[in-house]
Amino acid sequence: MKKIGVGLLGIGVIGSEVATVLKDRQDIISKEVGAEVYLKRIKVLEKDLERPVVRNFDRSIFTTSDDEFFNDDDIQIIIELIGGEHPAYDYQKKALESGRHVVTANKEVLGKHLIELLDIANEKEVTLNYEASVGGGMPLIAPLSRDLILNNVNSLYAIINGTTNYILTKMTESNQSFEETLKDAQRLGFAEANPVKDIDGWDATYKLAILTDLAFRTVVNPDDIYREGITNLHSIDFDFAKKMGYSIKLLSIAKQVRDKLELRVHPTFIPEINPLSNVNEVFNAAIINGDLTGDVTLIGKGAGPAPTSSSVVGDVIKAAKVINSGSFLPVVVHHEHKPLLSIDDIITKYYIHVTGTRDDLTAEINRSRIKALKIMQEGSECAILTDLTRESMLRSFVSALKEKYKVHNIIRVED
Repeated sequence: MKKIGVGLLGIGVIGSEVATVLKDRQDIISKEVGAEVYLKRIKVLEKDLERPVVRNFDRSIFTTSDDEFFNDDDIQIIIELIGGEHPAYDYQKKALESGRHVVTANKEVLGKHLIELLDIANEKEVTLNYEASVGGGMPLIAPLSRDLILNNVNSLYAIINGTTNYILTKMTESNQSFEETLKDAQRLGFAEANPVKDIDGWDATYKLAILTDLAFRTVVNPDDIYREGITNLHSIDFDFAKKMGYSIKLLSIAKQVRDKLELRVHPTFIPEINPLSNVNEVFNAAIINGDLTGDVTLIGKGAGPAPTSSSVVGDVIKAAKVINSGSFLPVVVHHEHKPLLSIDDIITKYYIHVTGTRDDLTAEINRSRIKALKIMQEGSECAILTDLTRESMLRSFVSALKEKYKVHNIIRVED
């Protein structure tokens, strides 16, 4: 049988699981590919790394040297699981330019550099595989790039960050503060020691940039996507949401609005009858509406070493089959930049949490151009649910409210 060597960059939580799966299921993988697929080398920062998984491998497989790793001619597939933009981007680019196939779960690198890396891959006639970059173990890249490819996608609503979904689930169930829930999530390993990219919405924004390329055939800079994190949510917001028949999720939203794309990531009120409302803990989900298929709903574990390793090793098999068959087919790379709809011009409903009385706030609404569907009073706190409103108009109303009242939170509503 032909031998196909795999090189692994990174031996963290995900990398350790991937290395274990490649070793323990080598026979299954090789039989599926029709060639012997084996883990040839693992690049680490410290060669004397003491982690449980290290004991399962001969020490000679580990190296701290870039040259030793990249000059190993037996390595034909390189898996990058370092995380962050640098040096991960540099390693991916070097691997592709050297004629290696690349497998990665790195959403930040792909969110910022996907088109450049795909162009290099096509030029070198190798593949860039990134199923695990969005959705962990939930297949999302493959359905969009293959099964739904003939569809003109109208909209995409997704929960694509397991850490924030876990935190929001626990805040819904326990009435704990954000700070308390985050500490619990960190203690249990569901949140990083430095969770900023998750809780500030950056992780979900990078992933939405990747999905936008596939779903809408356009390139978007993550910095141009409107983004809010979950740090301003309080237990009272969850109380009001429940009483109004909603749950709160960090949603990644993409819509085709006439000739523009509406892209945003932020906490969102969604009705309890919406399938996404019941996607809890580290699970991810997406509802994709295509002109041919209608709604397609995908749900799966979006975080964790085992689900993510399933997607990573699945991509290794995909790359190994290309090597074994010699049947490389270039991918279509989308270079178009469609215009984005300004956040000021979106039209949706809004939840506003204000300290004040129902009568006073009703009077304020009657004097404005805003239409309220519901006003709820809980002690000194009020919640306003507006009808469909343009964001710029909503902000003007809130600015006027702030002159008289304490406005605690504004959350968009998607029915």
